[in-house]
Amino acid sequence: MSPMANRFRHHRFFFYDFWRKLIALCLALLVWKLVDMQLRSVVPVQQVRVKVKYDTRKYYLKEDNFLVDLEASTPSRMTQLDPELFQIEVTLPTTYEHSGIYYLKLRNRHVVKKPLRVNIKTFQPNNLAIPFDVLVPEELKVHINTQGKVKSGFEYSATCRPKTVRIIGPSQVIRNIPEVSTEPLQLSPDIAKSFSVPCAIIKPHTAVRVFPSQVTVDVLVENTLSTASQSFSSLSP
Repeated sequence: MSPMANRFRHHRFFFYDFWRKLIALCLALLVWKLVDMQLRSVVPVQQVRVKVKYDTRKYYLKEDNFLVDLEASTPSRMTQLDPELFQIEVTLPTTYEHSGIYYLKLRNRHVVKKPLRVNIKTFQPNNLAIPFDVLVPEELKVHINTQGKVKSGFEYSATCRPKTVRIIGPSQVIRNIPEVSTEPLQLSPDIAKSFSVPCAIIKPHTAVRVFPSQVTVDVLVENTLSTASQSFSSLSP
């Protein structure tokens, strides 16, 4: 046999032997897959937390505690799964300009963490409803909250700097806030002269931010007896 024919024979042997090995490997993988499917079981997983990712500078979530139940396909030796082994994440789009509800169908691509060789079969509920609101700014007047009285025979008046503050919060919350108040400014009968003091602004809602967070309150204290005496003196002939 010539060297060229011998080379061709070896080439054919290698070519056909390679494909036989590849086919055998594919058949082995197919058998393993079928056996694995027969041995797998479906395990319920309850109360898996769903994390909602959103732009905190633009939106406010009216609800942030989303839980779903899963049916997971697992190897036969797994009979129970901790919900902490799973992590589901969804994203609120940034295209909404008004408050509403974002509806989302849960899919396997939302599962960002799960145990090895565990597959998700179903979600319950399958659809997620995420209520949200948009954040809006508003300029509001500051109400000075004073408690108590100054010294007998004296009167007081209070003003603040600045007179208004800027707040940012959910639109449906902001529309129901006519003004903001300072923390209580306690007066006492010992006070007989004017003074200034910083006072913090009380947040009208947990989802509302206030800028600035405090104002300066100027309290003007006047002696009414002295003022009355001066008035009578001016009327004397």
